[in-house]
Amino acid sequence: MIDAENNIAGLAELRAARAAAEDYRDAFREMMSRGDGCMTGTRRPAESPAAVAVRYPVAVAYILAEGWSRASHHVKAGAGARAMDRIASGDDATEAVAEMTATWTAYCDARAWD
Repeated sequence: MIDAENNIAGLAELRAARAAAEDYRDAFREMMSRGDGCMTGTRRPAESPAAVAVRYPVAVAYILAEGWSRASHHVKAGAGARAMDRIASGDDATEAVAEMTATWTAYCDARAWD
């Protein structure tokens, strides 16, 4: 298995930005449910995941494929896993995602009337 965290530029940074944004949303929801309007100790993340994503499109493609690899359907999960491997190996991320999507679309189209 290829070490994607070290081979894909910005992957760790994008994961960290997404986690920080999620932590902030959770803290905001908690504050709202308490109704006190106080979020002491919680700061808005310095950079949004979207801003990080713009700098690292390959990392975005990898995370998309990673999500697909966790799908409950074996064809979709397999397509995602193959795309992850390709992206981590240095193949073109756009091409890998396009193939991943095409595999799933072809499978669905072939079974639309089953």
